[in-house]
Amino acid sequence: MYIDAHRLDDSLFLDPYVELMTDRLDCPPQFHPLVATVAVSSCLNRELGVFFDQSDFFPNVLGLIVSESGTRKSTAMRPLVSMANLRILPEEVYLMPYDVTPERFVDILAEHPQALFLNDEFGHFLSRSSSRRQSYMTGFLQMMTHITDCPLHY
Repeated sequence: MYIDAHRLDDSLFLDPYVELMTDRLDCPPQFHPLVATVAVSSCLNRELGVFFDQSDFFPNVLGLIVSESGTRKSTAMRPLVSMANLRILPEEVYLMPYDVTPERFVDILAEHPQALFLNDEFGHFLSRSSSRRQSYMTGFLQMMTHITDCPLHY
């Protein structure tokens, strides 16, 4: 599918979403564009990409809100959970369980490439993946870095 990037307009989704969430939620408005971008990228899957002669590139969008404790990061993410649960997002968009092991995280990505992983304590998730007891998950952080390079399969 070819989409002319010059015809894309933030007013189609991002601006109305940011305005709506800014009016309804008491978290910093700077969080909302990231949440909206992650939602749109999950819905698009591999419909929007950069196409080269030798290979195609489909960017992965990973969003991480880094802020001080108590700034309502979870509040900004909560509408995505509601949209997924109410089936406002496409059926293919899978909401990962909140408390998932790194092993299951990889399995879910293989089963559901459009998965949304919303976790308000991502540091805890990463620390679990690098603990000494779980030496079988050695390399998990490197794998997460590799995912951002958009391999065809994972």
